[in-house]
Amino acid sequence: MVYPRKPLPVDAQITALRRLRRQSTTRVKNAYNAFFACTDKRSDCPFEVQLRSRGVDEARKALAYVVACLQELLRQKALQEALYKPGDRITITYGATLVKQYLIVDIAPKAKGKGFYYVIWELTKRGGLHQGRDPHRLDSTRRVVIEPLVDPPNAEPSSDAQWYRETAIASTERSLVKGDLTMFKERKLGLFGEVVIER
Repeated sequence: MVYPRKPLPVDAQITALRRLRRQSTTRVKNAYNAFFACTDKRSDCPFEVQLRSRGVDEARKALAYVVACLQELLRQKALQEALYKPGDRITITYGATLVKQYLIVDIAPKAKGKGFYYVIWELTKRGGLHQGRDPHRLDSTRRVVIEPLVDPPNAEPSSDAQWYRETAIASTERSLVKGDLTMFKERKLGLFGEVVIER
């Protein structure tokens, strides 16, 4: 690609990746069928067996990348739909009286991309990340009151909030505009050589 291209809207990109996922799944099935077809006799060509096996591995790896990219596009759609973004500090009222402060660190899409969760990290009274707590998900449809946290007039900006805000903006650029596959890393798991692609 030697010239800049205009990216599709996120919904159109999701549709394209879902189509590619179906095609990649078919390629994996065909690669397995070809491998088993060349090994179902008592004698075979060792080179062919090795090449067919490599074809299976490459098809599975390509499918794993498609699935990871589709999940990232669903996350980007959730980021666009969410009222609050990563880096926003909020207060959450549970019931009538329990009020806690949180930092939104990410947005996580629900299954099949229908809705999303806020990934939140509890803040201390001084506004720092509570090291005794781990980030957890908050259902955006849950019956809690979410409001933006209002800082005092002379408060210094939170470096944690700024970092999560910049990370979210950078991920949007890398995924929706550039299609940067280096934002994922490959990991092989278990006895079956399962390929998993992580962010």
